[in-house]
Amino acid sequence: MPSDRKPSLILMVAGAILLALLVYVGTYYATVEPVVSVRRYAGGSVLRRKVPSWGVDAIDFDPGMYEAVTRFFAPIHRVDRSIRPSVWEMK
Repeated sequence: MPSDRKPSLILMVAGAILLALLVYVGTYYATVEPVVSVRRYAGGSVLRRKVPSWGVDAIDFDPGMYEAVTRFFAPIHRVDRSIRPSVWEMK
């Protein structure tokens, strides 16, 4: 007995969410690269740490755009730092 059942809405929504997640993660890994940030403070103290660079000059040199992109990718960046600590830790 052939089934004329249509795909359920839940399956289509789950597929759309999975596709959006794959695009989000793929975009992050395609654009992010760690760079060393050096900040000098009064009194001579220096803070060195690795921060994400998005590989696009228009984003990296515009403070407002850099902050927006950094906030957008913050969840996956936290996961990336825990998965690949050797990439993000200072040696």
